[in-house]
Amino acid sequence: RRGNTITGFAGIESVPFVHLWSSVKHMAAADSFSMLNSIENLLRMRNHRGMIIPAHETSTFTNQLGKAGYKNLFQTNIHFKAL
Repeated sequence: RRGNTITGFAGIESVPFVHLWSSVKHMAAADSFSMLNSIENLLRMRNHRGMIIPAHETSTFTNQLGKAGYKNLFQTNIHFKAL
């Protein structure tokens, strides 16, 4: 903060970041969404109000997430650094 202005934010697991990978060659879309639904329900039971799931723009999952009520927040790359 600077005065009454919020100037930045950093959060550690403030919103669950879910990693889900499923092979389109070996799993039906319904199976993938069944897994995702199980994760959503688990998080609801733990009183989470949202979750983040990354999906590459070329993934067939990306369009389906929109139909399932997910909002695409922004185009991004996710960065990792080994510590």
